[in-house]
Amino acid sequence: MRVIVTLIVMCGIALAQPTTGEQHSARGQALYKQGKYRDAHAAFAAGFEASKLPAFMFDMAECSRLTGDTEVARGEYGKFLGLDPNGKLAPLARQRLAALPAAPPEPAPPPTTTPPAPTPVAAVPPPAVVAKQVEAARPTAPTPVLRAEESPPLWKRKSVWIAVGVAVAAGTVATIAATRHAECTGACLDWTHQ
Repeated sequence: MRVIVTLIVMCGIALAQPTTGEQHSARGQALYKQGKYRDAHAAFAAGFEASKLPAFMFDMAECSRLTGDTEVARGEYGKFLGLDPNGKLAPLARQRLAALPAAPPEPAPPPTTTPPAPTPVAAVPPPAVVAKQVEAARPTAPTPVLRAEESPPLWKRKSVWIAVGVAVAAGTVATIAATRHAECTGACLDWTHQ
């Protein structure tokens, strides 16, 4: 007896829970009432995928119509009418389908004209002729006067500074030698003992 009561209670609970289609429908209806037609369309599309009920396709078409996606709405109304041509929403679907703006005409294919004939290319002159033409076209500039390589200024020359250093050293030695006593021997060279 207990098992039967448990089974009845479990079946009642399972029947009381909304199906996936009902959940998508409730969500889609709530979004539709808030004016969130794109979100509602997504909820109705999920409901259609879960249940394949034609009413979801009708709701999707309504959302597409209200968002201005007339081509999508046209396709969805057509699918709805293919799934439920005699249902209670079929007359409204036909009315809405007829009220949609006409589909833009298919763009005309580009005209099939033959492309224009290629422009003939002039014969290319031999390279020697081209070289002569290029040489003749060059402007003649005066021939530059050849100058000897410019040398750096005197103060930038290394040899001048070496000579100056040698001269200063030689002058210093000569000055020291001239001012020393003639009797000075090697001990005089020690500067600290003077």
